[in-house]
Amino acid sequence: MFSSAFTAAKNTAGEKTSSDPEELTIMFNSTCQSILDTIAPLTLKKPKPAATPWLNDTTSAQRRVWRQAERRWKKDRLQISLEMLRDSQQTYQRVWEAGLIPKICEELFSQIAEMTWWDGLSFRT
Repeated sequence: MFSSAFTAAKNTAGEKTSSDPEELTIMFNSTCQSILDTIAPLTLKKPKPAATPWLNDTTSAQRRVWRQAERRWKKDRLQISLEMLRDSQQTYQRVWEAGLIPKICEELFSQIAEMTWWDGLSFRT
């Protein structure tokens, strides 16, 4: 597609070409740019929202501790390592819930507020 468009553009330029390398380079660049803009226009990517809004420094650190305890227990299979694993898992769950539940409540209340904006209107007769 690009090569056929370039050949067509070259044929339309015909005898207008000069022998100056600077002008030939400018003409080549502008031709390629116009063909690329037609074939594949430049589009901007929209940033995606955070996939894990509840994951902050505290929850990340606690999850790291939990995974370390898990690896230690898988390696040595000792009872103390299992207790440490359970303790770190419970701590991670408490930290995660502490970070997640307020986020859910905040989003839920904002959705309710948006849906009931008309409650502020008065019905005057």
